[in-house]
Amino acid sequence: MNVDLFERARNAYRTGDFASAAQLFEACKDASEVSGEVDHLRGNALMKLGYPRDAAQAYARALEDAAYGKRGALLTNEGKALAAVGDAEGAVRCFTQALDDGSYATPYKAYLGLGRAQLELGHIAEAGTAFRQAAIDGANPAPASALALLGGCFVKLGRAQDAIESYRTALDFATPRDDVHSINAGLGEAL
Repeated sequence: MNVDLFERARNAYRTGDFASAAQLFEACKDASEVSGEVDHLRGNALMKLGYPRDAAQAYARALEDAAYGKRGALLTNEGKALAAVGDAEGAVRCFTQALDDGSYATPYKAYLGLGRAQLELGHIAEAGTAFRQAAIDGANPAPASALALLGGCFVKLGRAQDAIESYRTALDFATPRDDVHSINAGLGEAL
């Protein structure tokens, strides 16, 4: 691997020049080399540029580096990329594998992605279960969003009372980053 190109790629990534970063990450190693960090960061840059299909391939390549050790994060990122190209089944597979990785520090991210992918497939109860897990994950800094999504699942399942409780709890946990108007609209629908 060309260490100089790698450092230039990282600097471009840090400064938000994702186009240069993606090109430099690709150029810093040849196709036969395996480097989880290079492909992970390249995938992130490609996602920022709006190329989720290419990003998914970069994340899959990064997963080939068993020594890299960020399997849960890579699978979650690959799941997000697959969801972005409309492959909900592939996304469910990736998010599920990420959750099976016991070392993943932020599983709520995979639960949120899994819930959204399950919704896309019409699996409302499974989506609700995933959103509930995201909401109760102690590492989740914004559980209100997951609770609101859970409330939406309850509405679709015809469980209005559970939806009301979920939306009310979401309001209790809402921060300035949360869309309180949307949560209140969901609560109104449930009522």
